[in-house]
Amino acid sequence: MLILLILLASGVLLRAYQLDRALGGGDESQVLLEWAYSPLDYIITTYGHGSGGHHVFHTIILRFMILLFGEENALAIRAPAFVAGIVCLWFIYKIARQIFQSNTVAQLALLVAVVCPVHIYYSQTARGYSFLMLFSTLSIFATLKLLQSGKYLRWASLLFLSGFLSVYTQPIAVIFILGLALWILFVLAIPSLKEEFGLHLEPISKKFYVFLSVFLLIGLSSLFAYWPIIDQIVQTKELHEKTFKFYSSSWDIFIHFIPNLFLKILPGPLIYFSPFFIVGIFFSKTFKRSYRLLPITVLLTTYLICLITGWAGYPRYYLFNLPLILIFLVSGVIWAGEYLGNLIKQKKTINWMGYSLMGTYAILALTEIVLNYYP
Repeated sequence: MLILLILLASGVLLRAYQLDRALGGGDESQVLLEWAYSPLDYIITTYGHGSGGHHVFHTIILRFMILLFGEENALAIRAPAFVAGIVCLWFIYKIARQIFQSNTVAQLALLVAVVCPVHIYYSQTARGYSFLMLFSTLSIFATLKLLQSGKYLRWASLLFLSGFLSVYTQPIAVIFILGLALWILFVLAIPSLKEEFGLHLEPISKKFYVFLSVFLLIGLSSLFAYWPIIDQIVQTKELHEKTFKFYSSSWDIFIHFIPNLFLKILPGPLIYFSPFFIVGIFFSKTFKRSYRLLPITVLLTTYLICLITGWAGYPRYYLFNLPLILIFLVSGVIWAGEYLGNLIKQKKTINWMGYSLMGTYAILALTEIVLNYYP
């Protein structure tokens, strides 16, 4: 518990540093001036000005913070993103604990999330990306719990709420919801995976209908919430693609989409740790085999939809992949450390190789934060 408290306190301090700086960076000015300073009915019925849109649910929360604390209160305006970032850290730990049943992997996953540069940046910036990461993390956690628990109402409610709010924060999160739903379909349809959760005795599991109901509710609620501005979203997307086209062609998406996403999550020298994500998927000791498919399904669903549709935006749009990438990266580092230790016939039970790699990662991440992320 002491280790968890130290890590969480470090996460708070890293995200609180200069949280009260002057407003305006990272497109904050656009969000505040064009939407958050406007009446609530305008916020929910207006999506885009020219080629830019906003994160509707986050903007609604910003509006309430402005009404309560004033237009110039930087701490209050950034507080929602900050709080969402801290809560997200805790649930990344909980998901890692659920997937690997290992305190070591879970604590190191928390460490990696604590020092993650892009997570820190968006936890200090009045944009909706911190919300996006939090709600996607909560959706994953609720899904894992619902698969294993008989407490349908509790976990189905959390899945619905987090899933809906992720989409209402950023429409493109519907890709994440589709990826998550596809993974659940695999688990409930493939006999060997279904057996892992004790669902193989039923021809059609009751949980199938629970998940189906939840995802239908997410879809219908999102459609209802966005109904006044659907046309604006489509127009904004088309104009943004013409004005700020991030990829020049489908071939460009095919080659660079996944590398750019990893560079966003693992900037600078941290990108050299990305192979450990693959190692983690194929070799680490997950509690259930089906868990290995989860990051692959979400990531490939994101990639294939963007490739097929030909529309792929900035890598930050897809940060719902961040929790699973970080968790499986850590598991890959731990496995590699154990494997190297066995190669050199290390007699000590402590995984010094893995801990050394994680220490190196943390130092490089903190250096990247200080040099390139803090204002």
